[in-house]
Amino acid sequence: MTKPDEQALTDLFNVTVKALTEKIRAGKPTAGDIKNAIQLLKDNNINAEIKKADPFERLNEKLPFTAESD
Repeated sequence: MTKPDEQALTDLFNVTVKALTEKIRAGKPTAGDIKNAIQLLKDNNINAEIKKADPFERLNEKLPFTAESD
């Protein structure tokens, strides 16, 4: 069996990502589509983390939230 070339693997990856992205954006993903997307991200060490510049952090800094006691 021959080893697949790098371009073929890259093309397959790109087609897979595009197909999953289109299904999710269309609002019609199946549970399997979501699972596959999560696994694809995980297998490729793609993750998200909250950073100081996160929009929610900036919103939190601007709004006058205070802790209330019971």
